[in-house]
Amino acid sequence: MPDVVQWESYFDSDEIVHKLSDPGRRRRCVEFGCGFGTFTRAAASLVDVKQIASFDIDDDMIRTTQMRLSDETSAEVFLTRRDFLADGCGLPDGWADWAMIFNLLHIESPSVLLAEAHRVIRRGGTLALIHWRDDVATPRGPSMNIRPSLTQCQAWAEQVGFQFASTPVLEGSPWHWGLRMTRLDAETRRDSEEPQV
Repeated sequence: MPDVVQWESYFDSDEIVHKLSDPGRRRRCVEFGCGFGTFTRAAASLVDVKQIASFDIDDDMIRTTQMRLSDETSAEVFLTRRDFLADGCGLPDGWADWAMIFNLLHIESPSVLLAEAHRVIRRGGTLALIHWRDDVATPRGPSMNIRPSLTQCQAWAEQVGFQFASTPVLEGSPWHWGLRMTRLDAETRRDSEEPQV
């Protein structure tokens, strides 16, 4: 990882959390991988966000994020060191209104993480995804040969029960794509799976 200032020059975190969430329906957020707290802080600055549960496997990232959180935010932020790929996030089913999975879906088993997000997001809730683009050279990011495309991530998310919502243009984050998905409820999912005549 580069230093914080360099890392945060690659994103407009405020634009990302605004465009990939649903105002008025984002009271509780779960974040898979807090890193430096870039998006934790941006989400906590949204006035209608009241609770954020954020997880990372790295103690240093948890400490860094804790130090960077402002006392001025009204959101309660719970930071936990946890291997959420191996052990899940530990939150109750349907706890979150939205989840953030940013720059992670190049992992070996993306469907495991997406299934855990599906479990913890309430019906009708939002899944927010970003990743480094795979069609242009970027200043950071994983090797191009392991970067998933937006289309691939959408397909993975649909396989575990999400529905496409939007792909907003991220003007302040030119090296990333953004994808917003909605967690289907059981009835909607059955309807969508019925064969079309």
